[in-house]
Amino acid sequence: MAIDWRSHFVTTLVDPLPAAYVGGPAHEAGAPVAVASVVESTSGHPIAFTAPSSTALALAVAARAARAAEVIRRGFRFTQGVGPNGPLRMFDGTTAGQLFDYFEHCFVAAVFSVQALEAYSNYKIAMKLDRPYKLRRKGELVEFPPHEVERQASLDEKLGAILPELLGVPSPNGLAEWGAYVHLRRLRDATIHIKSHHQWTLADRDFESSPYSRFIEDSALSIPVPA
Repeated sequence: MAIDWRSHFVTTLVDPLPAAYVGGPAHEAGAPVAVASVVESTSGHPIAFTAPSSTALALAVAARAARAAEVIRRGFRFTQGVGPNGPLRMFDGTTAGQLFDYFEHCFVAAVFSVQALEAYSNYKIAMKLDRPYKLRRKGELVEFPPHEVERQASLDEKLGAILPELLGVPSPNGLAEWGAYVHLRRLRDATIHIKSHHQWTLADRDFESSPYSRFIEDSALSIPVPA
């Protein structure tokens, strides 16, 4: 069995595993073992496959998109122009398609970077939380059963409080890593819930917090780094 780093879980047998039935497969000690999932195909025949790590898949998608975006970014060309406030650099009109491809890749990188964090948080909560958990709602503590915490808690609550408690590590809240995460999460939110005034520059609207603005200002390679 080929082992891919995006597998959900892979280990090896300590002892030989005999066949479960006559003529069935047997495995020697040291044979790789992975978590598998089974689905019913449209033909009616079950199909089994190695279960992937949702966190790893999302990180891989984000990293691949960021690298593709950066390759495009290196090919940007500019001309000198004049704007309302004076001289500025304008994208060469022939590179509009490249620029839009770049934005597409940046969108993907931002969304899947946060998805990786969400997938990791939910997995750890499912594996580690075995008791009701209290979340503060409208100034009061509300108790939720373990299976509801994945749905009811925000990602900030999961990363800043719940996971540190479950894993016995300090909270990242207040550290530089937390600031980088918040920047990423806001970028993702601005991408998913993009407002009209973030879609193009208007004289009386803030465009600095537009995802387009952030993608132009920073290297695409920096997007998945906080995740």
